[in-house]
Amino acid sequence: MYQKPLYAVKSSDGNSFIVELSSEHRIFQAHFPESPVLPGACIIEIFNQLINLIQSRAVSLQHIRQVKFLKMIEPDETNRIRFCFDSIVPEGDGLSVIKASVTSPDGAVIYAKLSAEYAVR
Repeated sequence: MYQKPLYAVKSSDGNSFIVELSSEHRIFQAHFPESPVLPGACIIEIFNQLINLIQSRAVSLQHIRQVKFLKMIEPDETNRIRFCFDSIVPEGDGLSVIKASVTSPDGAVIYAKLSAEYAVR
């Protein structure tokens, strides 16, 4: 069965992406039907997919050092969000530490802050 994608990348400047959420995606029917919000696991998965785009190769999430969800993302109110990759620091043995934030497109409202370790697959 055809399933509409959860998001689409609308623009990118190399280290940040404007992402448009599909409010019709079935994840929002389950989380939560009366007041849909983007699950934190989906934020991390989008983060993971965008890292692969930045690196232009397959990388895998090894460890989440820190994640803070500061404000809910409600697709009916906010359907565009910005993933900004603030730093990518190689730490040896093929690992890199990546710090990112999820904000409104103008950078004003912070929804989440993430720090994770990645390795080249």
